[in-house]
Amino acid sequence: MEGECIRSVSSATVLGVVIVERLFFVQFAITIAEKASKSFVTYAAGCWHERASLHIVRSALPRTQRLSLILLTKAYRMVSSVVLPVLAGVIPADLEVICADQTQRQHKNMTEAEVRLYWWKARDGLIEERQRRWDTEMNGRELHRYFSVLSGRLQAEWIDRNYQTS
Repeated sequence: MEGECIRSVSSATVLGVVIVERLFFVQFAITIAEKASKSFVTYAAGCWHERASLHIVRSALPRTQRLSLILLTKAYRMVSSVVLPVLAGVIPADLEVICADQTQRQHKNMTEAEVRLYWWKARDGLIEERQRRWDTEMNGRELHRYFSVLSGRLQAEWIDRNYQTS
């Protein structure tokens, strides 16, 4: 264009919207789901994180993630709420709340990089709890055959999220 080369990119962010080739908006949906699950679900986690381990709260929190995860994974609505975070490669909402609280408590006198590192360490500790739950859960046994170790699923970027794989 006017003597200048325009390079092709696979995605671009314009006014906060992630635009990719063929306008599928999958990456944007992933980004929004991550932001929603981290910011809204974990709001004021320091005040109520202890209640996140109660059965009634722990069973209510996945409903906050459910619609986002169904859209993200392109799963059918009948898919179990226990399975959706595994398909999406995210941590369940109740564990996100606990991780947010642990990070918020350590936030003072830390740089942004140290806070992110602490968050990852807290998250890794919660993955062990998530693994324990996943191993004893009755729903999702077929998916458990494919992803028996959740840390591997959380790192897997090769999974194509569509109705067939879900």
